[in-house]
Amino acid sequence: MHGGRALLLDLADDPKLRAAAEGYGYRVDVRTAVCPGHPQLSGLLVRPDGFTAWAADHHHQPGVAHKPEEPIVNLTRP
Repeated sequence: MHGGRALLLDLADDPKLRAAAEGYGYRVDVRTAVCPGHPQLSGLLVRPDGFTAWAADHHHQPGVAHKPEEPIVNLTRP
């Protein structure tokens, strides 16, 4: 990714998902977007090298698949 930053894609216009990246703005860019080719996706966390670090769909289990905080923390460690 440009600038060596991760990218959190909010594909469901979910304020809770975007809030998960608060405090990590120095290492994670957040964008709200749509993915017509994969409408089941609700969020993606993309590492700076382009690999997917985390993904969630609209059928996530509350408290499990919808929490990108741990991958964000892991990506932002020096």
